[in-house]
Amino acid sequence: MVFATVHPESVEALFSAAEGLGMRLIAGKVMMDCNAPDNLVETAENSNRQCQALIRRWHVRGRLGYAITPRFAPTSSPEPLSTAQRLR
Repeated sequence: MVFATVHPESVEALFSAAEGLGMRLIAGKVMMDCNAPDNLVETAENSNRQCQALIRRWHVRGRLGYAITPRFAPTSSPEPLSTAQRLR
């Protein structure tokens, strides 16, 4: 299992490479909205939208699986944690 960054492009690159190699991989875009550098925080709404798109594209595609991954409790307010629960 791999935790990518908050950037959906990191997940796209990771899954693309793993798929090309025939790897079994479970990964996901981390979700965090507080207590992190400004360029790494996001809104729960934006994270939800991006995660939904990534799940549709990659989950159970070949040997790949998508993991819903809040980063850490200190970097996630209750809103993205609720979003993660709904995505699950």
